[in-house]
Amino acid sequence: GMQLMLKGDGHDWSSGWSLEIELGGGNGAAPYRNEIQGCPSYVPTVGLYKTGTVCDSTVDANPVAGCLAVRTGVRQGPTSKQGVDYLVGLDSGASWDTTQNKVVGGCTAAGDCVSVNPLGTPLSPRVIPLALFDPVAYAATSCNGNPCVARVTNLLGFFLEGMCDEVFATPPTWCGNQPSQTVVGRLMPYPGEARGASGSAGPETFLKITRLIR
Repeated sequence: GMQLMLKGDGHDWSSGWSLEIELGGGNGAAPYRNEIQGCPSYVPTVGLYKTGTVCDSTVDANPVAGCLAVRTGVRQGPTSKQGVDYLVGLDSGASWDTTQNKVVGGCTAAGDCVSVNPLGTPLSPRVIPLALFDPVAYAATSCNGNPCVARVTNLLGFFLEGMCDEVFATPPTWCGNQPSQTVVGRLMPYPGEARGASGSAGPETFLKITRLIR
């Protein structure tokens, strides 16, 4: 339920704390927007970092084993806003209930998120997965350019509320100097699938594993 800025300009974060994942579609504006809006066929499975996997440079990139190629800094231009506005528009009736700390309204209340979500999953399209990375291991790679690599330590859900200037009538100072380019939302669990190729989640994990039991 914690509300926070996902990315944006004009704040005190260093460029390395919010990273853009290289998913294989190239570094242009179009694939960046497409990857925000959905899941192009080239996007790989992303797992948690598996202990012992070499993850020191981009040649070691292995998404399934939790070693991702990433880019530093904040991408300029309208691509992130276009992607966020698209997802919010798919389920515009959804909102975050601060009393119950959960998503209410929209397709969640109607029980038809499968038909609304382009991925065909029973979640609001506004609930997206974030990959958390190990900052100590990232710093140890001494990356001096792009792309770099990061170890995925967990997956966390994020409910997209929108851009700061759209969510707030008067954007708070933590939205930064460019609220129209700053994404804001709420932290929440995100469902995942257990696979042997990736590392195991720790005892205090944000990742929620969904299993069907017969």
